[in-house]
Amino acid sequence: RGDGVLDTLLAASRALLEHLADIAPGRVRAEIDRSGIAEHLDRAFAPLRARGLAAATLPDLPATPDAAADSSVVVDAVDTDRNQVEAAVRLGESWVGERTRAQRLEREGRALRQLSEMLRTTAIRFDRGVIVERALDVVSEVVGAAVVTLVAGVDVDAPDVECVRGRARDPLAACRRGRRLLARMAASGGSCVVDDLAAELDVADQGSWFGLRAVASIPVDPQRMLRLVAYAPGPDGRFRESDVGFLATVAAHLAIGLEKAALYEELQAHRDALEVKVEERTAELRRAYDEMRALESMKDRVLGNVSHEMRTPITAILGAATFLR
Repeated sequence: RGDGVLDTLLAASRALLEHLADIAPGRVRAEIDRSGIAEHLDRAFAPLRARGLAAATLPDLPATPDAAADSSVVVDAVDTDRNQVEAAVRLGESWVGERTRAQRLEREGRALRQLSEMLRTTAIRFDRGVIVERALDVVSEVVGAAVVTLVAGVDVDAPDVECVRGRARDPLAACRRGRRLLARMAASGGSCVVDDLAAELDVADQGSWFGLRAVASIPVDPQRMLRLVAYAPGPDGRFRESDVGFLATVAAHLAIGLEKAALYEELQAHRDALEVKVEERTAELRRAYDEMRALESMKDRVLGNVSHEMRTPITAILGAATFLR
């Protein structure tokens, strides 16, 4: 009749769901109601239990004469159930991993499309602030970073923090040990990940540091030592290899946007300088024209005075010449 099979299946299902809840990502794990797993399973298996109880009330069938001589091979039920449970757990883990990966790729693709669209729409005015803010928003949305900043330079005393999202200021820039860590990551020239900030900074609280667990620093502009810095939340936040790859992709998009903004600012500066030079040359021409008009007016006055002064003597000479004739 399969006595105990339903209970075994119920226990295996409960163990599988609890294991899947344990290996789920942090954000998904927080949304799972562990107390309701058993209740949902009992509700799902209720019809099967009812059928089992109904079957248990049926009378036993008489044994056939050949039952004693039956030599069929019986497989150990315990080993079969264990293998089935292990296979189900592996299948569930693979399914959860693939689903999580697919959801992440979908979020990354959507975020990159939004970032590319933003770069295209801002191409008319090339607002550097808008480009940086949108890139930080994308990192926070996809990677789940608690704080995202854009830091330039390796100055231990006063690093240049261009933009911050998530807090009022960059967490590492608030203390000298943190500024040293920023300088070391910037001096490396490549991507850097610190999985345990508290241990790296040698602080008393080894669980997290100001609510932050890990930090990733990705180069954006090597010449300016401009870097994209993302902080994973505590107590168990971390950056996987896929996270670092996505941060590098965002940093590349950001570098292109900032380069276009810099070129646009340079063109703006040349245009402004050209406008100033044109205004200066126009003013010089206006002054030269005014001086020429003044000279022309002076010439007219001199000629008028000369002709007036010479008209009387010439008239007398012509009158005398006419009289003598």
